[in-house]
Amino acid sequence: MNDHLMRKPPCRRLGQQAFVLHENFDLGGELCVLLVDPVYREGYTLPGGSAEADELPHLAARRHLESETGLVLPLRTILTVDYVARQQYPEGLNFVYAGGVVSPRQANAVRQYPPPENIRALRWVPRSSLDDVMQGDQSRRVHDAWDAWEHGAGLPLLLRGVPVPVRGETACATPRVELLSYPSYRFPIMSDGIDWIDAELGGEGFSLTMVKDMGHEELAVHLGAKPGTLMDADTAREMLELSPAPWRLPEYAMVGDTGNAWAFAIEPPTAPSRADRYASGRSLAGRRTFVHVVDSTMDPPMIGVCVDGEHDWSMSEYTTNDTDHPLTRRLVAEGGFVDAGDRVHRCDESDVTMADVYRVVGEYYGLTLPRQAIADRRLPHAFTEPRVLVHPQAPCPACGARMLVHGGGSWAPGEYRLVCVYYNVRNVPGYPQRGCPGEISAPVPAEAVREEPNLKYDNVRMPWTM
Repeated sequence: MNDHLMRKPPCRRLGQQAFVLHENFDLGGELCVLLVDPVYREGYTLPGGSAEADELPHLAARRHLESETGLVLPLRTILTVDYVARQQYPEGLNFVYAGGVVSPRQANAVRQYPPPENIRALRWVPRSSLDDVMQGDQSRRVHDAWDAWEHGAGLPLLLRGVPVPVRGETACATPRVELLSYPSYRFPIMSDGIDWIDAELGGEGFSLTMVKDMGHEELAVHLGAKPGTLMDADTAREMLELSPAPWRLPEYAMVGDTGNAWAFAIEPPTAPSRADRYASGRSLAGRRTFVHVVDSTMDPPMIGVCVDGEHDWSMSEYTTNDTDHPLTRRLVAEGGFVDAGDRVHRCDESDVTMADVYRVVGEYYGLTLPRQAIADRRLPHAFTEPRVLVHPQAPCPACGARMLVHGGGSWAPGEYRLVCVYYNVRNVPGYPQRGCPGEISAPVPAEAVREEPNLKYDNVRMPWTM
């Protein structure tokens, strides 16, 4: 350690600012940047301020943005760095972070937000008017950030060589960085996003699974597909045209990759509850990062997110218990959701829809899906139902409940391991902390299971068999 530096550390201010855009339809859809009018200087500036001692820089930017404008946004990509020599203010470096393009709802929330005492006003300003409301150096800084944003030239903020993570963000200088938990941000942040999935998929219901750092073929196998049976997009479309109605076919997944390290699968809403999904190796838990959305069309969709195998955020029926999560705070700040102490839920009179929730979730975790490819089914497909259905007949030897097949025999007759239906359940009264231990291991007696072919496969019409 350099004792001289510790005795007399360099005195340099580190400013952290946010570059946030809004598409103003009153101006023909022209993009406008969010500016604040501080009481301590002439002219408008970007929202932001100095980082405190041992405060992570991007968290300082987010803190100032929230306190000055009410917006809660992930700020991880630097658009420009502006050095300011010592004059009226101490020598400093100003980092400008990309906050993306906010929705009309967010922009309206900013207009109604009462700024703190040190801010006179908030204003959305088109690029053509920057020089009219800002000092020259401030205007040039915004122009440079705008150019970087338009050309996707942002740089990721690193914490000891690792991009800023989604979770584990704490106000200390040496956070515990989780390597698998950060999104690959290049700007614009989103392409098609995921806010449209309700409009395209919600009519018949769906199950959406997105997994970080996994290919789509591996994901298909995790969901039950037999290895090597992935159909290309053209074959899948012909098969669906030649075969009977989808509900007479085995359940299948449409799979793909997002281009930013996520694989995704779209299935019927009943797929996650199939008994064979409990087979060994099918679980996405462990240390994986994944997002799961289920829309049955009967109730509001459910969303669950795990980061590195640990629960990060969830919502069911427009309610979440993760009240302190930045994503939840953003939903409250935008309006339509209220904090009830132990939970946050949608207001009864609110016009917030799942599209609004999907947008915020997508922006926070860096999720995007290819809308047109999904709508046109221009993606690989795979059947995920077993060809041989196995029905456990024996009750659990420990508690008497029904049993499930756990691994083995999902695609061909063989030796099975049967486990209690409470095998994966945690903290159920009357059962051990790690679930009921009841199981019947291979070789399973013949009377313990009943096998039958999956007759749905008889309805499949492949192009090369016609």
